[in-house]
Amino acid sequence: MTDSYSMPVFPEPEFRWKRAREKFFGDHQRPTGMVRDTVIQSWERCLGNGRSTEESVTPPVVPDNELKNALRRSRRLIEAAAPELDKLELALAGTGCCVSLLNSVGVIVRSSPEQMTTGHVIRQLARLGVDMSEGAIGTSAPGIAMKTGHAALVEGGEHFFNGQGSMRCAAAPICDAQGNLAGVLNLAIEFHPFGFDPGAIVGMYAGVIENRLLKAQPMDNLLLEFQIAPALIGTGLEGLAGIRPDGTVAWLNGVGAQLVAPQQTRQLSVESAFGLTMADLRSHCSERGRIETAHRLPNGLLVFFVVSDCSRAEQSGAVNDSRESPLNGTEIPSIVSSLPQSSSDRLAAKERSLILEALQASNGNVSCAARRLGISRGRIYRALRGTAR
Repeated sequence: MTDSYSMPVFPEPEFRWKRAREKFFGDHQRPTGMVRDTVIQSWERCLGNGRSTEESVTPPVVPDNELKNALRRSRRLIEAAAPELDKLELALAGTGCCVSLLNSVGVIVRSSPEQMTTGHVIRQLARLGVDMSEGAIGTSAPGIAMKTGHAALVEGGEHFFNGQGSMRCAAAPICDAQGNLAGVLNLAIEFHPFGFDPGAIVGMYAGVIENRLLKAQPMDNLLLEFQIAPALIGTGLEGLAGIRPDGTVAWLNGVGAQLVAPQQTRQLSVESAFGLTMADLRSHCSERGRIETAHRLPNGLLVFFVVSDCSRAEQSGAVNDSRESPLNGTEIPSIVSSLPQSSSDRLAAKERSLILEALQASNGNVSCAARRLGISRGRIYRALRGTAR
């Protein structure tokens, strides 16, 4: 007698990937159910761009000047991600995984130290300045996350190019206050499967980084942090909302939109979304510390929230940021301004070259590069911008 409730037996992943590739690339049939739909769609885009699975792909590294610009434009993202990436790299140090942070166009702006992974393909791909977009390296989790705006997992034979079949990668997008892609967090491993749920890990850390990025942006709004459990406030699972002085909701993060108004996130007022007035919110802003308040939303959900005055925090932060002293003491005095212009230009170019080398050796970690050179992080950013010290 057959047990009608027994689980079906699925083929080994390697066999399934091989059969899916034969069906798609050989028989020109869509291998629905054999690999993820997002993978099939990526294969279709790669073919549409004239790519061949047999290509030997050399990881494309952007030129030095483009890398400088990428690091400069990604400064807020890198700073917001740094504390979380340090924790993540420590947690994954014994797993063989590589952690990389990409900017909005797919260029790696920070990557784990090379010794964290033994895989040759990952060591080639996961380097500072490598273009990880779909157009550059074919089907991968970061490329799919960039295209779809959602977390992605790509394993082994799901990669478009044959030479990348030893890899597995999981990626999640990081969005800005306008909901646009700000970056992508990627985990990669080679030769063996992840020994944990990579989607859960990368999604959790991407959420924390996204929230840190949202909180760090310059704004004159009130910041509302909320969740149904007070213990989740301050974590990557909290809802966030920026409230303009006129009482309209400037932005909601993904969690906040799910809690408040999943079907409508534009043109919301603080009263329609939260059932609160601006006077209510301001009454909960406290200079003595964070006060968690329970409140029932218009949709019936009971949440706990904390209100912060971002304009006051921004002023406070500006004071702290202006004190740019290096980690080893007084900042090295600049002699460039006292030299003739031609000498000044040559020294400035040399300084930028040294800084870029230190950043490459530090895998995009500005703090580490500053320690290597014995200068402040602010001096590094000014040198990359090409401004006077």
